[in-house]
Amino acid sequence: MTNTTMLKVADVARRLGVKPKTVRNWISDGTIPPPIKINPRTFRWDEDVIENWINSRKGVVDEDSTN
Repeated sequence: MTNTTMLKVADVARRLGVKPKTVRNWISDGTIPPPIKINPRTFRWDEDVIENWINSRKGVVDEDSTN
């Protein structure tokens, strides 16, 4: 069994250089991969899922910044 690091909203926001409110908005509009719900008020992301999402977005961000 592998140990999976679970990230809080603040952890994800810090990695992305945005505010936690932005991450919450991204959850609502489907921009970011959905978190795992622990209970109605608590959710976390698997670190690998977020890292893969960040890596997949690098080309998109680079293209957006050139326009």
